[in-house]
Amino acid sequence: ADAAGFRETLDACIDRALLVFRREPSVERMLALVAALVSFQNDKYATDSELAVHLLERMVPLTAARDKAVRFRACQLTAKLLNSLGEDAEVSEELYEKVLHAMLERLNDKVPVVRVHAVAAVSRLQDPTDASDPVTAEYMRLVSSDTSKEVRKAVLANLGVSVLTLPPILERLRDVKDDVRKYTYSVVAIKIDVKALQIAQRVLLVGGLQDRCESVRKACVHMMVSKWLPRCDHNPIKLLKLLDVELHPEPAERALRAILGEGGIKSSASVSFVPLCTGGNESLQQKSQKRPGDTLTAEEAFYWRVLGKVATERNEDELMELVLPDIPIVHQSITANLGDVFVTGELLQLVPLLDFGDELGRKRLYTMLGSLLLDYKRTSPAMVPRIMAALSAMESSAEFVAFVGGVMQQAQADGTQDEADGVGGADAAQAANQSAEPSPSPYP
Repeated sequence: ADAAGFRETLDACIDRALLVFRREPSVERMLALVAALVSFQNDKYATDSELAVHLLERMVPLTAARDKAVRFRACQLTAKLLNSLGEDAEVSEELYEKVLHAMLERLNDKVPVVRVHAVAAVSRLQDPTDASDPVTAEYMRLVSSDTSKEVRKAVLANLGVSVLTLPPILERLRDVKDDVRKYTYSVVAIKIDVKALQIAQRVLLVGGLQDRCESVRKACVHMMVSKWLPRCDHNPIKLLKLLDVELHPEPAERALRAILGEGGIKSSASVSFVPLCTGGNESLQQKSQKRPGDTLTAEEAFYWRVLGKVATERNEDELMELVLPDIPIVHQSITANLGDVFVTGELLQLVPLLDFGDELGRKRLYTMLGSLLLDYKRTSPAMVPRIMAALSAMESSAEFVAFVGGVMQQAQADGTQDEADGVGGADAAQAANQSAEPSPSPYP
């Protein structure tokens, strides 16, 4: 009924709150009420923009007050008002310019809490794709160099994500303060789609699993389990494809182990890929599309190997029976994938984990691996250590040493023969060249 009288009374109430620097709950609730009032609307009623415009015009000059409490509360209320306004609020460009100019000055205020609320006040006035945008430029400066961790966290919460602003955000993963690093993972989980990141950036984020602070490590695991894995249809193999297991095997293994440990290894295995195992779960076998003799992708072989290793480390019989194959299956899988060095290497690492009760299968696998080792001219050098480890696990020490000795003798004999053939060929070639050369002329 009396708009002018209402505003005068409201201003008097707000003036009393502006003098309180401490975070008193009553003042916080009162300012939240004011922000809710200016943005209120339902089916019958809606507050027009005039009250918000009035309060903003009144707060702008107060943001430069000498009293730090007044500056703090004026910035806080300005931020609440701006962020509560709807997209259709009628606020003039001139007022927005005044607010922007005032808040940019407060971003350099000597009191951290003033800078925090100034950061929140200009969040709707930024253009994160424009390097020349003053708000974006200030945000990037503050998030990288502000001395207050609360200011850095405030910028992380308000900074829009773009190709321009993503690197400064990810830099906070190395912040000196534990809670800033933890908060960065929360921001990344909410704002950034894992598929929008480059592989190197995903690997950088996975590095949080090795952070010295437990809360940061938990935040990293939570990000992968609650955001990354659902984005990959809860299939760990799809997530491994985003990490490039061939170039980054160690970070990928840490990520997979964290997911299996947090989400449950059995549930993770049952919804993705496990090659056919004799015995075990029939429904799991039906879901698996791979059979012995099929070629595997790098991610499938990697997942199978890590899954088997984790099951063995836990020493759970039911789990090992579920994920560890019989010897003939591994034999067929290695044979089918010999053309892929990485996949073969992962399968070879499964061998020491197997149950060697099947003597016939063990001998066949041992013979096949031994032939690979003897055929060293065609076997990749990267596979030799893993072949040796597999053979060592399948045979007694004495027999393994005798076998290796025989391989070395064979390799030495082959090398001697190759050297002899090489020298003979060189001598013959030299003789042929000499016979082809004309005799020297007697004339100068």
